[in-house]
Amino acid sequence: MKEAYYFSHDQNARRDPKILAMRSDYGSEGYGRYWMIIEMLSEQEDYKLKHAKWVTNAIAMELLCDANSAEQFLNDCVNEYELLQSDGEFFWSDSLIRRMEVKEEKRQKKVEAGKKGAEKRWHNSDSEGKGKESDGSAIADDGGAIAQDGKGKESKGKESKRKYRDYVYLTDTEYGRLVKDYGEELTNKKIRDLDDYIAMKKPGYKDHNRAIRNFIRRDQEDGVLPKDLKEQKTDKPKTEKEVLENRYREVQEELNKGYDYFFDRAITDHWDDLKQEAAEIEQQLRSN
Repeated sequence: MKEAYYFSHDQNARRDPKILAMRSDYGSEGYGRYWMIIEMLSEQEDYKLKHAKWVTNAIAMELLCDANSAEQFLNDCVNEYELLQSDGEFFWSDSLIRRMEVKEEKRQKKVEAGKKGAEKRWHNSDSEGKGKESDGSAIADDGGAIAQDGKGKESKGKESKRKYRDYVYLTDTEYGRLVKDYGEELTNKKIRDLDDYIAMKKPGYKDHNRAIRNFIRRDQEDGVLPKDLKEQKTDKPKTEKEVLENRYREVQEELNKGYDYFFDRAITDHWDDLKQEAAEIEQQLRSN
């Protein structure tokens, strides 16, 4: 079944001559029946339904009528009013298919534009960071970067990194200094941004701490963020409950963007993960 969460239709569709002809016979009930069938078609992978007894029975159940009435209505929509099309094996709506094709084309353009924009920003951010690491020797900056050997691998005795979200890894020291320098809210937001980008493009970032810092610096240079980020800082929660409540607010902030935000960026798995995480946090808060 296709994930068609909405489809467009004309505001004055009720005045279409074909619709008016159907309404003259079936009234407002027929108008409702027609749009319920269109909704069922929009949920199919190819926006078509098979001419079959089980399909007619399913439609009858949705329309709250008997199978004979449902079949008669379908036949009239095809043969009398030309609201639906049929080849004898399947039936569909040319109008719905055209609209869904336009919607899909727009979605693909948004996805590609989003990927290109994010790739450009993060590529520039990563390039800046690599320029400072070219000697391959031990490095240390104000972000608490860890020591590395000559081959670019983390040296023995390093501080272990912890997984943040799905793809971002930071040491506790790195995360603590990011929070100290930029505040917890901004830090977590940039971790989310980096995680989303890695999920889409799978870039080979070796230092996520540096990537986040460079990205924030570029936002400051572009005027997206203020030069002085003191107002962005917040106190780090001290109790487990405060940590959970703070994370729950972050998850809800992401979910409030709506499913279409994630759908347009082809990261619907992230939406599902957020929904699951919110439910788990709610359960933990209730048990505390």
